[in-house]
Parts: sequence; structure tokens; C-alpha cells
Amino acid sequence: EAQQHQVFEQVLMAGREGQHADAEEALERARRLHAPPGKLEVLQGQIELMANRNPRAYVHFERAVKLLPDDLTAQSLLALTCLRRQLFDQGETIYRQLGALQPTSVEDYLHRARVEAYFEPDKAAQTLSRAVEQDRASLVARLIRAEVDVVRAIDTANLDTAERALNDYRLVRQLLGDTPLVTSGLLEAYLAAATACRMNGQAEYRKQLLTEAAQLAEQMADSSIYREQRARAFYYDYVGDVDRAVQQMRKFQHRHVVFLVLTHIRRGHFDQAREACQGTMPDARANRSVDFFRTLITAMQADSADAVRREFSIAGSVKLDPIHELLAIYTVSCLVDPAAIRAKHCQHLAEGVVD
Repeated sequence: EAQQHQVFEQVLMAGREGQHADAEEALERARRLHAPPGKLEVLQGQIELMANRNPRAYVHFERAVKLLPDDLTAQSLLALTCLRRQLFDQGETIYRQLGALQPTSVEDYLHRARVEAYFEPDKAAQTLSRAVEQDRASLVARLIRAEVDVVRAIDTANLDTAERALNDYRLVRQLLGDTPLVTSGLLEAYLAAATACRMNGQAEYRKQLLTEAAQLAEQMADSSIYREQRARAFYYDYVGDVDRAVQQMRKFQHRHVVFLVLTHIRRGHFDQAREACQGTMPDARANRSVDFFRTLITAMQADSADAVRREFSIAGSVKLDPIHELLAIYTVSCLVDPAAIRAKHCQHLAEGVVD
């Protein structure tokens, strides 16, 4: 059992680092250790999830849940995959059922907390602390806690939360060195902490954090790893060097183009945003996002709410229901001409929602 736990950690660490061959090798070791079939499905699903192959991950976690219906890790990961695939109703339904299952391992605490972070962030923070207390030697536990804390710190501007993430990343860095997973996470934690400092009036500490962040960003200058390129893009965008941010985003636009598109839109560079949308993405969900932004860009350049209505549509199998489509049209209409459009068309659109 101890050996299996070690293999589970190896799969998670390798997968999170993007070293999928190493993750597959660890999975093979789990097979040789005669791990139960349901546990093997969980491991295979995690490899697929960390490779951003969400539909494949969903299949493995469904199988795992059928084999291990009372397994908290399997249920949690199925819920997490549903949320990532935008199957929100199914994901929330599974999440509401997790309370009936008791955690029996560090993995149970970790993966339940990842789902809790979507619905109850404060509760997720408590669950992650229990995971770290259960196994203080678990680097995976600290990494997942740090990732959740960064998001929570950004949402709340809580400096204590941001500093806990910084401390977790620094500890893991001492043990693992400058791996892409650690350096990219640490850089994002610096930005979360700097934001919390700005919101709480701690200018000197914020300056220190941004100095350390700048050094770390420069250290990753030649990286070809997606995680590090994305973190550097976030850093440059945060400090106002948008040109360098765009340069970074172009390096990984084949992997994730949404950041680049949104940055062009924010700068009013609609032609460049539309051009960025021309590439195809490997994931169907991402393709729907690109379709949405392509339509959004065209709609934002329209000169009337009627023109916006004609342009606003989402290609693909997923459609907005009529009410949310109308609300989206109204939102984009306000972006086109906040004063005139809102005054002229608000009543008409509101009547449509009521109807």
C-alpha cells in the first residue's frame, strides 16, 4: 500500500510537470504492484486530465466510479472533469454527494478540495491544510494547496493566503529545484501577493515582491515550456509591459489562444484579435471559445444593437438558451455604445427577457 501511494505521487508529479512519459512509466509500475483496476483507471484518468485531454479523462473516471462507487478520489476527479468540460450541472450534482464519503487518504483530501475550490473556497483551504498535516512530506499536497491558494488570494486579496502559497512553492523549490511547475506557480504566487499588498496598502512589500518576480521572470526567458511562457505573459501584462506580454502569448497561442485574443480586444486591436482566432485548437471546448470570440469581435464593431444581434452566435453544438443569449447581446451592445445603445434598446431587450 505504501508503494502504491508512492507511485500515485509519482504519477501526479510527473503529469503536473508535463512529463507524460514518466507518468506512464509510473502507471506501469502501479500495474506491476497489482493496484486494483479502479485505482488504475483513476491514475490513467489523471494522466489524461493533466495532459488537458478532458474527454478521455472523463471516460476513465466514469469507469473508476463504477468500479469504486465509494471512492472519494474517483468521485472528486469525475466531478472536477465535468466542471472542466463545462458540464456544470453534473459536476455540481456529484459534488453535493461527496459529503457522504469520508476521506481515508491524502489523495481523498486533495482531490475533494480541488472540487470544493469551485463552490466553497474557504472550505477547500481547510481541507488542503488537513491534507498537508496528514503527510507533511507530500510535495503534491503542498503544490495543490499552493495552486488553490493563488486563485483564492486573487479573488479575495488576502495576503495571508498569498503568502502561504509563496511559502509552499518556496519549500518545494528547495527540494525539487527550478522545475517548470514550481517556477511558473511561484511567479503567479508573487503576482497574487503583490495584488493583495496593493489592496492592503503595503507598497514597500509589494515593491520587494515585484523585484523578486522580475528576477524569476527573467530566469525563464528562454523557456519553451507552456507553463513558464504563460506565467511570464501574466507577469508582463501585470506590470504593464503589454508588448512583451503579447510576444509571450504568441509563443503558446497554438495551445491556448484566449489570453492573446482578450489582450488584443482590451487594446482595441480587433483585426489582430480576429487574426489570432483563425488558428484551430486541439480541444473542442477551446474551439467553441474561439468561435465565441470571433463573433464577439465582429459584434463589438457593429454600430447598432440590431447589428450585434445579427452577428452574435456561437458555432458548434453548444448554444446559449434564449434568455442568456439576449442578456449576452445586451452586454455586448453596451460595449458598442454604452450611452446611446443602452438608452435606445434597454427597454426592448428587457421586455424580451421578461417574455
